[in-house]
Amino acid sequence: MAEGVLEKTERRVEGAILELMAYFAIFSIPLSENEANALISIKAGHLAVKEALRELVEAKRIEQDGDG
Repeated sequence: MAEGVLEKTERRVEGAILELMAYFAIFSIPLSENEANALISIKAGHLAVKEALRELVEAKRIEQDGDG
């Protein structure tokens, strides 16, 4: 079944977060939710970023440290 607009948007946000996290990982710098919101390469609301981060953690694609 074709992916809907909402799902495509969610995947774009997740992809942008993963790209940003890859950059930070090169320098071994943790990325906070606030930094992700400020530095994400696409236009996305803070709730979309928060949800994408939650889904990425739940899917074990990224790790969340004790500080969030």
